[in-house]
Amino acid sequence: MLSEVLARVEGSRTSSRQLEVKKRKNRRKSKVRNSEVQASRKHPQFTIKQGSSRSPKTVN
Repeated sequence: MLSEVLARVEGSRTSSRQLEVKKRKNRRKSKVRNSEVQASRKHPQFTIKQGSSRSPKTVN
């Protein structure tokens, strides 16, 4: 999603190959975030402070 917006802004400067690399990195990031969310569901004391829609609400 973000890479597509960047591509639109940068226009012809970015090659399709660079976009592929960005998408791959984004996919890796989302996988890591998903595993963190699952871990935080199992262990509530390790809740994530990031405000993503999938992450459980953090209790201060």
